[in-house]
Amino acid sequence: MLPYCFVALAFLMATPARADPRSNPIIFSGTTLQVSTVSMSLAGVQPGAVVLLGERHRNSIHQAYQLMVMSELRSRGLAVSVGMEFVDRSNQAHLDNFRRGRTRDEEFLRAVGWKGSFEHYRDQILFPAAAQNTVALNVSRRVTGQIAKQGLNTLSAEDREHLPKDFATGGRGNDRYFHRFKSVMSRDIADSEDKAENYFLAQSAWDDTMAWTATEYMRDHPDEVLVIVVGDFHVAYYDGLPDRLRKRGATDVITISMLSPRPMTEAERVLEITPHGPDGPRADWIWLAPESQN
Repeated sequence: MLPYCFVALAFLMATPARADPRSNPIIFSGTTLQVSTVSMSLAGVQPGAVVLLGERHRNSIHQAYQLMVMSELRSRGLAVSVGMEFVDRSNQAHLDNFRRGRTRDEEFLRAVGWKGSFEHYRDQILFPAAAQNTVALNVSRRVTGQIAKQGLNTLSAEDREHLPKDFATGGRGNDRYFHRFKSVMSRDIADSEDKAENYFLAQSAWDDTMAWTATEYMRDHPDEVLVIVVGDFHVAYYDGLPDRLRKRGATDVITISMLSPRPMTEAERVLEITPHGPDGPRADWIWLAPESQN
């Protein structure tokens, strides 16, 4: 793999700054680091696939890349539905009404309790054609917040209904994911066995509920492609969401990790995309935003 590291580094250093990084992703194979194209990186996507787009939240360049992926798949005649990390399963009716033009932006955002910028996700939510769907994937933050702060066993019977029925016995993420998760947590959480476990169970509930919802949807819509917009930590190194999807029966999962160049150096960028240690490849495909001249 080392020669590919040098190839990637040489390519990144030789790539000139481009005026509009939104239309010029640098795409690498996650396993070989060979440079690819939009069409080549998506050539293997077939009906029944789940495509995970790992993003940096509220990033306009990643938003453009997500729409690029969806448009490319549609141009190939695939029926594209979209799954949204940020929308609670219980708000599916609100999501449907918004897509059908029955509610305005403000009403929708209030109904689903949307937090933060909406402009970075509005187009993705509205992307599917009338015959396809936008799917609310997740569990309420109130539920995951209680798991994180008080533990899974403190959930009421009503709250447990929002989780997969088998979550308590098999929904926890794998140990490798746990170690990576602890490494990005604050010291007061990482250094406490109980806190770290509770917060990780909340993270696992987030992932497993998305996987549960997605696999249920695909069982009913096997002729579609489901493109899921989700934070990159949930996608990277095939832990988190990819791991839970496969454990719930998904057999065709494609992962794309979207990275931004700043504030990384060229060497740091290569380190991010290069398979290393026990983690292996970051994703099937890595889409890197080039430096902008703006």
